[in-house]
Parts: sequence; C-alpha cells; structure tokens
Amino acid sequence: MSLTSTSYEDNIDSTEDTDGVTVHNSSQQVERDKLPHQEPPWNRYTHWQYGHLPQHQPRTLIHQTALAQLQAHANSDLNVELGGVLLGHAYQHNGQLFTEVLAALPATSEDNGPVHFTFTGDAWSQIHQDKAAYYPKLAIVGWFHTHPDLGVFYSNDDVVVHSAAFVLPWHVGIVIDPCRQDMGLFGWHNETIIPLDGCYELGDQQAEPSLPWQFVATQVWGPMTTITDWVPTYQPEQLGLLLPPWLVPLTVMSIIVMLFMIILNQNSRVNQLESLTVALATQQQTLASNQDCALSQLQIIFPLAGQTLIGNQTETVMATMQYPGAARYQLELSAEPDGPWQLIDSVRRPAELRAIGQWATQNYSAGNYWLRLTAVDSNGEPLPIFPPTPAGTTQLQVPKDIAHCTIPVKLGP
Repeated sequence: MSLTSTSYEDNIDSTEDTDGVTVHNSSQQVERDKLPHQEPPWNRYTHWQYGHLPQHQPRTLIHQTALAQLQAHANSDLNVELGGVLLGHAYQHNGQLFTEVLAALPATSEDNGPVHFTFTGDAWSQIHQDKAAYYPKLAIVGWFHTHPDLGVFYSNDDVVVHSAAFVLPWHVGIVIDPCRQDMGLFGWHNETIIPLDGCYELGDQQAEPSLPWQFVATQVWGPMTTITDWVPTYQPEQLGLLLPPWLVPLTVMSIIVMLFMIILNQNSRVNQLESLTVALATQQQTLASNQDCALSQLQIIFPLAGQTLIGNQTETVMATMQYPGAARYQLELSAEPDGPWQLIDSVRRPAELRAIGQWATQNYSAGNYWLRLTAVDSNGEPLPIFPPTPAGTTQLQVPKDIAHCTIPVKLGP
C-alpha cells in the first residue's frame, strides 16, 4: 500500500494506460463539459494518497464516512458478492476531472451469488428510493461490489454492469476483496474502462487514515473477441497426428461442447446486458415523469430523454417494441414537440431491445429535437390507446391517444 499525506500535485505520473476495455459513449466529453468548476477540498480535510496518479486519469476522493459504510457492507456476508452505489459529487478543476465519494448505499439484489453480482430492476428502484430519503442532495457517481476471496479485478460481467449503468466519464467502480483485504478502482478514460492507479482518502471523521484495505494494482478482463481466442485451432489432420485414432472423435466432440458452452455464456451475458439496460432506461423515464413514454411495451432506450448527443455522427436508436397488434414500428424526428414528423426508419419484428434506426445527426444543425416511436397497423396508421372499459358495461370507449413514446434530445455542435 502506497500512502502519503501530501499535496495534489505530488506523485503525478504522466504515463498513458491502455490496459482496459473500450465500450461506448460518444457523448462523454459533452457530459464532462457540463460539470461545474470548483476546487477540491484539500484545505478542509487532511488527505492521504494511495497508489500513483497518472495525469490522464480522473481523481477519486473518498470520504472516511463512505469507507466505513463500504467496510460494514462488505463484511456483512463473505459467502456471496454484495454491492451498491457510490454517492457524491463530480466536478472539474484546472482541466482535471474529480469524483468525490461521500457515501456508499447498499443494494438488495436477488441476482447475486458466490461469483457474481448485478443490479435488478427492483434493486435499482429501491436504490433511488433510499437515495431520495437519505441523500437527496447527492448524485450517483459510481458503484461498488465485493469479490470474497477471489481477488480484485473487473470481470466480463462487471464490464457489462459498468458499461450499461455507469456511463458518465466520472462514474467509478470499486471492487473489494474483504477476505484478502484488497481494494481496486476502475473508471473511464477515452471511452475505455481501465483500472485506476490511485485515489485519495479524505479525513472527514478523524485525523488518521482509515482505509481498511490495501490498494492494489489490478486489471480489466475484456470481453472475448473471437471463439478462437479460447479454442485451439487444430486442423483435422493435425488431430490425427497429435492423438491416437480412437481419441480423435472424443476430442472433436469435446471441442464442439466447448464451443456450445462459450456461445451459451456469451448469449447469457448479452441477455444480462439487455435486461439491465431496459430496466435502467425504464427507471430513467419514470424518474423523469415522462408521460409521453408511459407504455412499457413502447420505450426508446437510447438516447435517454433530455440527453445531449454529439453532432456530425450517426447515432443508433435503441428501443423496446412489444405493443399488442402492431404490424410495424416507426421512428420519427421533429424539431417541434408536436411535429411535423419526419420518418427515419421502421421495423416489423417486435423485440425487448433492438435498434430501430440510425439518426445521421451530421445532416442536422445543433438544437432541440424530439424522437417519436409509434406502433402502427398494416395500413401505417398509428394504433389507438383505449382507456380501460368499466366493469359491467359494453360501452364503446373513445381512444385517448396513440401508442407512442416521444422523448426530447439535444444535439450539440
């Protein structure tokens, strides 16, 4: 453990780090530019530095209060992985990005076990309720989870969770091994999830350092790129030279089973990412009280309502399209909330999560726009939404709206 009580400029390393996984987020720089400018609280708290701090990496400042909460939750069950979210503030100072963690909020998730943890839709809803009740002025700035006696690293599943739920450039991830007493930190750099090489502890509780774990160097286990990364590439005639003839069919069958298991595992991770993304996006729409996306069967998943997109590039619009009776789903664009609407694309096949079209933003000027997803019949007419029929009556109901989801987005320069 490298520990110093020193100034921010000390022990800064200018070397670049590339040991990470590039995932996504074309609008990270736009979001970073929105952050307020303020000085870190060096003068308010005694602080200690752990590890070294390359110039290009964001700075993570963790209050002792948050460390105590992390330790209590991490030690509460050493048989399964536990997790939650980090709460605090993000800001910039002299061109440097800062993430200040003031609290750690545990999550109650049914999707965890000895070697995995992720957030369910119910867990995410409970997190927002607890945050509103106990920390209404703090923002979610990252997440944490434990690896009991497994060591500190970012697994493929951890990359899935981070890239789906914690996409802002100041979002960080903490991994704790409460058995080995180790801790690691992960975050974004150039749209890539990388291990962060250091952090600060802020003494808001006492004048002595209280970090209960050793800060260790670690790594990100990236997603498998091809099946050949995992399976030996022998030609059939080579197998005959390497193995006895009676063993060749058994070996070929073993390789087929291995291929099947790898594909099944990859599909499982894709399904996990899809379910998590849909749950988070639906939660975002609910929090925004977006009445124009009230149907769970029709949701624009990406971009989120109110999100700022970078201009001069093509954005893929993702959606949930499962409305009963729909023959087709249409994606439309307008510079006004009530139209006129320009058709971007349409699809026939329903899906919980899939691309419905691509918006070539380079053909549009910066400003405010609205995206609308509509369920239509075989004639291209929008399907109506009828109010519930009162019990005991056959009275024909008047449609109250059309089946659609409309969100505002902002196009940056």
